[in-house]
Amino acid sequence: LKYLYPNICSQLRELTEEECDQLEYDGSIMFDTYPDKTALQQIARKIVKKCSQDDPDSFPADNSHIREMAEIILYNEILFRRNRYRNRKRLYF
Repeated sequence: LKYLYPNICSQLRELTEEECDQLEYDGSIMFDTYPDKTALQQIARKIVKKCSQDDPDSFPADNSHIREMAEIILYNEILFRRNRYRNRKRLYF
């Protein structure tokens, strides 16, 4: 269903997946029991900043709605990866 996202959301999703790929290691903020909200918001801001550098017309840097949408996509991706990580770890015990 991800291919049904609007263009702005799909661009945010691609950059979010790239950012989460870099964070996918043991001890990462992504796998903390209680992740820090401000750190996750900074990651979302970094994603929006990258998008605004690539396409400044579609992604104005000061738009709070796009930043909030990036946070939602980031949180969703983190939840998906945390679940996958935990299920994979249980297989080896």
